[in-house]
Amino acid sequence: MKKLRVSIANYSDKQLNYLNKVIDEYRSYKNYEVDINIHSTILIGRNDVKTTLHDASGKMVYFHRQEFIDCRNDYDLYLYSENDMLIKEDTMDTFVKYSKILPIDHALSFIRYEKINNEGEMYFPDLWPHVGHVKSPWYVINETPYFILTNPHQCYWLLTKESLNHSIDNTNFLINGDPGTETASTGVYEGWPHGGANGVIKRVWTLNKDDLMKCFVHHLPNWHCIHPTISKTLASFSVLEKSVNLIS
Repeated sequence: MKKLRVSIANYSDKQLNYLNKVIDEYRSYKNYEVDINIHSTILIGRNDVKTTLHDASGKMVYFHRQEFIDCRNDYDLYLYSENDMLIKEDTMDTFVKYSKILPIDHALSFIRYEKINNEGEMYFPDLWPHVGHVKSPWYVINETPYFILTNPHQCYWLLTKESLNHSIDNTNFLINGDPGTETASTGVYEGWPHGGANGVIKRVWTLNKDDLMKCFVHHLPNWHCIHPTISKTLASFSVLEKSVNLIS
């Protein structure tokens, strides 16, 4: 059974409904030993997680960095996330599957989705043209093709112990200054130039359609897709399928 360390940033009580759903999801994992630490401005009110209280709410999203340095060799997997990202166990299983074949400086990535309506129709904000699209439909690693999206930001990061140590040893992992909340979750990845926190881990997405569909993670507030200027058809999964040659 693999050991997973989860660290989540939480501000106030405004998204406790999402946070509790996220915690419940991690607690439902059957094949992982999961330890959860919440860096928060308020007590969470649950005894199945550790809550670390902070007054400096503006830097809440960075406190996981020292936390992970302190336990850098104690877990198999390390996950930092905002409090509204729902990652299911089969998604974690898929990450583990690919971590066995990817180099230490590469990590399998997920695709965020939001639900447009009660029927569950999905919208993919990372495919919206002005923030992200397919940068490279064919990126070959050890004779296996992957694809890459232009925008590496996705509100979370997930690394193996080996990749985490590679990042700690080769980057400004603790991040000096305050380059913004997005850097907290994306600065470990290559291609994130903001705040001088460009990481060494390259994000890649699998072309295997079955595995890719297991890598959809729900952004629970669904707030991107309600914006009146957003065209759902420009950020649908069919757009991605037309851009890359998915393998059945």
